[in-house]
Amino acid sequence: MRQTLNSRPIGFIAEFMINNKMGISPDFTFYFPKKNRNIKTSWYEVNGNFNYYFVTEINFHLYGLAGLNVTNARSKNTNNGDVYFSNSELGLNLGFGFNFAAANKVMPFSQIKYVVSDYDHASIIFGVKVRVN
Repeated sequence: MRQTLNSRPIGFIAEFMINNKMGISPDFTFYFPKKNRNIKTSWYEVNGNFNYYFVTEINFHLYGLAGLNVTNARSKNTNNGDVYFSNSELGLNLGFGFNFAAANKVMPFSQIKYVVSDYDHASIIFGVKVRVN
């Protein structure tokens, strides 16, 4: 069953470098619930990506990403709490991203990612990575 993710998201992304060209990047995205009359629908996704850095200049890094996605959707009646729909789907992530090394510990980034699954969707992500090492 095809579904549409049409809510505003918030998420968290981590990245663990294997070497100077490769990294593992888990992330979690929560989509704010949508309410249509007395039906509330909520979504979240968990991703595990492999990032390969093609360009690693001093202030700019360009990488491709591929990985797995699990999206969970649930709809319920807000009047009585009955669950109408609950489903999880496995998908494939494909995309690319870039980092800007703005300071020692802070790095703005952006990703463009497409998820291939029963919950197909494209994401454009902006954020900040904070180095902890």
